[in-house]
Amino acid sequence: MILCADIFKSAHFLHILQIRLRIPLFPDIIDASDVCPDHIFQEDGMMNRKTLISVSLAAGLALGMAAYPAVKQIEQQQALTAAAASSTTADGWKFTYDDAHCEITGCTAAVQGDVRIPAAIAVEGKDLPVTAVTQDFFYSGSDITGLTIPASVTLLPRQFCEGKRNLTSVTFEGSIITIPHAAFLSCTNLKTINLPDEVSTIGSNAFQNCTRLETIKLPSTLSTLENYAFAGCESLKSISIPGTVTAIPDSAFSGCAALASVTIGDGVKSVGGSAFANCKSLTEITFPKSVNKVSAGLILSGCANLESVTFENPECEIGNVYGTAD
Repeated sequence: MILCADIFKSAHFLHILQIRLRIPLFPDIIDASDVCPDHIFQEDGMMNRKTLISVSLAAGLALGMAAYPAVKQIEQQQALTAAAASSTTADGWKFTYDDAHCEITGCTAAVQGDVRIPAAIAVEGKDLPVTAVTQDFFYSGSDITGLTIPASVTLLPRQFCEGKRNLTSVTFEGSIITIPHAAFLSCTNLKTINLPDEVSTIGSNAFQNCTRLETIKLPSTLSTLENYAFAGCESLKSISIPGTVTAIPDSAFSGCAALASVTIGDGVKSVGGSAFANCKSLTEITFPKSVNKVSAGLILSGCANLESVTFENPECEIGNVYGTAD
């Protein structure tokens, strides 16, 4: 087995890395077969990843020199984790903490209704910032109907609020760059959410089956939209996709039955399969000049009221767009 350079690039939610075998070096890295390639710690991957907390290597296996800054950072995080303690605030927030920050891990039944995650928690006379929320924090928060996320929290876990049917609104006070996979999947009563201007990625299934979500503004900083991001948002009435998004992925807006207005910004280059399938209220759609490929995956299948489709790029590669719509 060969461990290649860039293998963990953009794996933003990787927590634990274990290499149990001695792995041959990638061919373009020179010297000693017991050294992992430097570039597995890419700048936009592990080197700056705050979620990676553990790296275990087989005996005799070392890391390339460029990896050491990242490993040092991980060792520091492990030391903090080992020293972490847990507690519960008087108003019901469960958390762990070290000497620098707090992480919300859950809440008691006292936390209900319209709530705000604390920006800081006083521990032994010191206000420690709340910088993270664990994936299972909301398992005990079924009575929360409105959630405000403070500016101190800059990273959300996958499946953050998945399936929380009582949740109706979410407010961000600060900068969130990524809305991760299934963050609000099947929050069937979610009606209001204002995305921060800094959001660049909306993960797969992020808002899928948010059946009461009527409007959402995609920020001009958005560059990546993943599969099924808004699929099944039956009440969504309009969407404007900025040109900073180069690809509209498979099934991104499929099953949005009330979607009557779609604006695709100049800059979008491709549209994936079933991207707007079964959008039964859609009557017209225009693909700008920048679009050079439309998938053969029936992107407009089931759009029963569609009257007008315009392709502004005469050289656009067009697949089987409609299928058998009815």
